[in-house]
Amino acid sequence: MILYTLRCSHDHHFEEWFSNSGDFDAKKDAAALVCPECGDLL
Repeated sequence: MILYTLRCSHDHHFEEWFSNSGDFDAKKDAAALVCPECGDLL
């Protein structure tokens, strides 16, 4: 497992766990990464 600290375009920071870097890429490509504070897509 990999813990990433992500930042949306509104400069909100949040953490998300991924199985591996490919899991992150797949979720990003599927627009499945959303800022929990403002709903911005990463």
